[in-house]
Amino acid sequence: MDRVHGGDIYPFGGDILDFSINTNPLGIRHEIRAAAISAIGDMDKYPDRSQGKLKAAIGKREGVKSEYIICGNGASELICDMVSALKPKKALLLSPSFTEYEVAVDVVETEKEYYLLKEEDNFDVREDILDCIREDTDIFFLCNPNNPTGRIIEKELLMKILERCREKGTFLVIDESFMEFSEKYKECTMIPAVNEYDNLAVLKSFTKMYSFPGLRLGYGFLRDPEVMARLEKVRPPWAVSNIAESAGVAACSLSGHPKNTRSFIKREKNKFYLQLSYFEDKGIRYIGSEADFILFTAPDVANKNLYELLLKRNILIRRCSDFRGLNGSWYRISINDENSNRKLMNALKEIYGE
Repeated sequence: MDRVHGGDIYPFGGDILDFSINTNPLGIRHEIRAAAISAIGDMDKYPDRSQGKLKAAIGKREGVKSEYIICGNGASELICDMVSALKPKKALLLSPSFTEYEVAVDVVETEKEYYLLKEEDNFDVREDILDCIREDTDIFFLCNPNNPTGRIIEKELLMKILERCREKGTFLVIDESFMEFSEKYKECTMIPAVNEYDNLAVLKSFTKMYSFPGLRLGYGFLRDPEVMARLEKVRPPWAVSNIAESAGVAACSLSGHPKNTRSFIKREKNKFYLQLSYFEDKGIRYIGSEADFILFTAPDVANKNLYELLLKRNILIRRCSDFRGLNGSWYRISINDENSNRKLMNALKEIYGE
């Protein structure tokens, strides 16, 4: 499988408006930047292998014991570490969903089974997912809200999935990298369940909400000490740099930042929904999202696809043809700052008509 991701602006020389990346449109806070700059003075020291300060800050913020926390060089690294530690023989994956789950299990030659999300259901996970969790399902990766669809699984169904996984001996990994962008964050997060379930890991990322993908910092929660010990064995000894740890500690203190971000994203998403709905007669259809991005399908114009047409206007969006279950007519756009969003909406008007 090709490893395609958003944010690959380098082939275009950097002079491009990037809607392919899913980080906070409000940008990096000055407190985080200042903490990272200050930590440069510790470049001559090895990082703290235990990430003690960072785990204490995360634990206080999330209400989880420090010994249940693991940190790494981004959530993607933790996904790979989880697979390397557990060595599952069979994995259950959503389709479409984040491609790194599939990449990770392919490394250890895990058999894969897919739960196909249907366009007619708005790509929602339905209760029939429970029938796919069987005795031979060793690991199940869930992205909630899902990438690239932006759809969220409600708590009631999540708990049924978790109970079914425990019954069948399946380890459930829930990737909540985009959860804090959702208005349903408090009611749908599964972090509290880590305190009660040994077959659960919840992963999160500082990259998305706090907008420092260049530093790479992710973290996860799991209770089972045996799984934690196996994870520590497969990981590099210094998984988090001094600079990334300092940035993460600073991010944990920004209590009002997620709330302000959610308000901004809700307002800007509604503008995009209105704009995209104007072009329904041109074949454009969007999927309502609980994340900071929108998935939509759009037809070609004059034998050119929307990606190419926007690229000519120095606007980069995410083509979704590499996601299993989506074809070349599907695209994902992030919510950006107001001025950038306006430029994209004006470009859509030029392409598809007023």
